[in-house]
Amino acid sequence: MGISLERAGYLSLIGLLIRSNMFSKLVQIVAEMTNAGHSLGIYLASLLIYRLGCARRPSFALKIFNLLPDNHKCTATYTALISTYLSARRVNKALEIYKIMCQKGICPTSGTYNILVAGLERNGRYSEAELHRKSKKNLHSNIGTRESVSTEGKMCDLLFAGDVIL
Repeated sequence: MGISLERAGYLSLIGLLIRSNMFSKLVQIVAEMTNAGHSLGIYLASLLIYRLGCARRPSFALKIFNLLPDNHKCTATYTALISTYLSARRVNKALEIYKIMCQKGICPTSGTYNILVAGLERNGRYSEAELHRKSKKNLHSNIGTRESVSTEGKMCDLLFAGDVIL
């Protein structure tokens, strides 16, 4: 664009572009915002990625995910990206992202498992959905208290696990 904006200006543009379904411009604005040194934040990044998934735009969601700094690539943003690929019926890609998330030591939460189970069932992969349902039950029995869940994990549950009390 060539115009220097404050964070609030970028956020206003992002809101307008989402409401207008102008997703390629949205990615451009997020890139410019990032280059200008402004952060989306984990919550907004997760919502943007999820919204792009709802619009069946996984390539744009991946571009936004890749623009995030490493400390923003957490349970919430990975779960949003997994959801994006499940919505686009690209189950193997979603499972690949889940595997990468786990390999990086990022622990799934109830929200992650809710997304996986629902997406796998929606795509006819019932046996895999059942495995993740069991993993979610194990997670609940191993957690003990909610204090042991990271802030990012709690954010993921807030966004994607309607059955979790924070």
